[in-house]
Amino acid sequence: MLLFIHGDRCTTVAEFDDEAIEGLQRRARDENGKSILVPQDMSYKEWYNKYVEGSDYVIKTQDNYKAVNERLSIRQAINMLPNQYKELLRDIQFDIITQGNSGVKGNTIYILKGTDKYEVIHEIGHILVDKLRLNNDSRYVSIINNTLDKFIDKDIIFDPETFTKGIFRIESKRFVTEYQGRIYQSEGFTFSNGRLNCKAFKDYFPEGLKIYYQDKELLKRKNIDLYNYIKELVNNGKKI
Repeated sequence: MLLFIHGDRCTTVAEFDDEAIEGLQRRARDENGKSILVPQDMSYKEWYNKYVEGSDYVIKTQDNYKAVNERLSIRQAINMLPNQYKELLRDIQFDIITQGNSGVKGNTIYILKGTDKYEVIHEIGHILVDKLRLNNDSRYVSIINNTLDKFIDKDIIFDPETFTKGIFRIESKRFVTEYQGRIYQSEGFTFSNGRLNCKAFKDYFPEGLKIYYQDKELLKRKNIDLYNYIKELVNNGKKI
């Protein structure tokens, strides 16, 4: 006689011994965000130590914030770079913050909570400008000056609303983003001849580098000269 109990939620499950599940794998994400196979018995802590925290670079956090996603973003960004540029970052520290803005100060790259790998690339771009001495490279200076050609100080606008804080910038169809046209007042807007100071456009290369990895076709369409320049840097690991 079968006895049925109303509301009974029991079910039948399979049982496997250790020999049957030995060598089985499951899906996970690696440090680049790609789907990979890992041992089925790998714990979260083991995965975290290998693919998130296991880095050759110093990464600090604040207020006991584990920053799993941000650590992954940093590793993914670094892994995009040629080996020569990875070596240039050995003395760089990443500091993940929960308030304020991402940015660079000295040998520290500050990464705001929620930052993705492309924004990390942007911040790394600031470091590469200094490490590779791009502002002393005549080809790079020529590319940025060609972009700024025909612009004068009267073309500078103050934008108080588009970003988290007000910035000075100019607008050009050759910029891949509005932020690429940002001007840093501390560098001085113009030279004595009235031309815009190319060194004041500190986000020109970092933003170009970000878009190179994020959307090559956009950069190629907007500024083929900058695209080719970054392509050579990335492909050859060129050191200037």
